[in-house]
Amino acid sequence: MMSRISSDVSPQTQATQPFYMQLRHFLLLAVSVVLFAGCDTESESIWDPDFEDRPSPAISSVEPAGSAFAGIDVVTISGSNFSANTDDVLVFFDDIPGEIVSVSETQIQVVPPNTPKPVTLRISVAGASNFSNVIDYTLESALTPFGGLIRSETPFSVTSDSDGNAYVSLQAGNVSGGIRKITPAEETSQFVDNRFVFGDMALTDAGQLYAVRGIRAVFGFVEGGEQQTFFAAENRGARLRSIAVADDGRVFAAGNALNIHVISPDGEGTANPFVGDLGGLGIFDGFLYAAGSTDTGSGLYRFSIPSEGGTLGPQELVADLSSLGETFTINDLAIATTGEIFIATDLSDPIQIVSPDGSIEPLYPGIIMEPVLSLAWAGNQPFLYAVIERVTGEEDPILTINVRRTGA
Repeated sequence: MMSRISSDVSPQTQATQPFYMQLRHFLLLAVSVVLFAGCDTESESIWDPDFEDRPSPAISSVEPAGSAFAGIDVVTISGSNFSANTDDVLVFFDDIPGEIVSVSETQIQVVPPNTPKPVTLRISVAGASNFSNVIDYTLESALTPFGGLIRSETPFSVTSDSDGNAYVSLQAGNVSGGIRKITPAEETSQFVDNRFVFGDMALTDAGQLYAVRGIRAVFGFVEGGEQQTFFAAENRGARLRSIAVADDGRVFAAGNALNIHVISPDGEGTANPFVGDLGGLGIFDGFLYAAGSTDTGSGLYRFSIPSEGGTLGPQELVADLSSLGETFTINDLAIATTGEIFIATDLSDPIQIVSPDGSIEPLYPGIIMEPVLSLAWAGNQPFLYAVIERVTGEEDPILTINVRRTGA
């Protein structure tokens, strides 16, 4: 058995040891010398006698109080003993740091992580040995799955009524699933059975539903009834894919066509020239709003609606949407009581908001990842129903999105 090597091994013994044993002995001796030298009482200590621990940060208030949207809202934390240096400050929601927006000695603004759940909020400041006091907080999700659809069901469009009931055109497997009515409590019933799916729909207060599906016709339904052809464009090449309905029952239809059609309640249409591809129509404050693309780029336009008849007013450009990308698809729009217009697209941030002044910003950047096909307001609640393109079969294809506005 090999003996432990020590510093009192004789030269004769060392000579008989293998080379690696002699090398090990040399290294041990060298380490011993270094350790001994390190014990020199005159050497400099790593302890800084002038070091002063920074006062612990303290939270006095948090706004919004109690809860915020995860990954969306800017949370403002007021208190003391913070830092004006962003690199010195960490705000933890449980164990996950938020994204610092701004800091001062008495206030921090931070975007929480996108992890909806109850959390504890606390602050760490460089130089302070202790965390701040802990605040119980809730991170809420602005998005909620809706409709109870199963994996084989694929929705294409949604409209709604004043009570917040959603009407969804969907495909079940490889065939049409008709149009399904879904209450805000997610109770479902079949509005109509139909062998086609529709790309856009609109509902009157009287319960008449109109729909388009990329051909030149507008179809009409009542609950439990048969499909009726309500209107057909004279241009056989017209591809109507957007629809809106006014309070007086007039229907507006457009798409990849040469006209915007204004259709009376008895089905008589007036063609208003517009060369382009319009993917979304909406009515607000006496104007028809239309979003789509032309040979010169993408835009949001509006036309005044006459008190009677079908001739629209002159075309006005509300916002140039070309800055959003060279090639993208506009699928739908929804208008809030504020006059803001939510536009559904296939962009990486698929819902864009156009303000009344024409400025454009994304809704909840980085939160919605898939293209949005259709939008509708959930009655008088501050929610949008959104049909999301189902890419892998795993996503929730209909969402309610809390946008903190109500529909016009």
